[in-house]
Amino acid sequence: MTVAITALSLVTERCEGTQDRIWVTGVKSSEIIFSQMIVHSVVLIIQISIVLFTALHVYKIPCMGNLIYVALLCFAQGFCGMTFGLVVSSIFVTEINAHQVTISTFYPVLLLCGILWPLEGQPLGMRKITTWLPMTKPVDAMRGILLK
Repeated sequence: MTVAITALSLVTERCEGTQDRIWVTGVKSSEIIFSQMIVHSVVLIIQISIVLFTALHVYKIPCMGNLIYVALLCFAQGFCGMTFGLVVSSIFVTEINAHQVTISTFYPVLLLCGILWPLEGQPLGMRKITTWLPMTKPVDAMRGILLK
């Protein structure tokens, strides 16, 4: 979610002309990026809280490890998504292009990283590719934290 939210918010500001008005007031680009990261980090913390509460209390998923490590891993992964969203928003000009790129990169990674389909069930060549995907190791680490 953080990839799409970050990318679309900056592209929307650029399309609507809000970003031009901000430039006129003398705001620096580093201040814009920093403020976006703060706002999206707060949203990310709220999302992590909701997901962890739902997973642990509603669905009764056991957590044998430290909950702080689970939250930090989620935050680190979300922060990586925010930076990717910033890259997408700096490359693409229109909202539809940014949305297409975020969706087209997110879903293959989600399907192949081991969340929905186990890595052991994939062909050997595909498994070698999936080890280089950005969500494969965090998913394995999350599974390890929750089960240990």
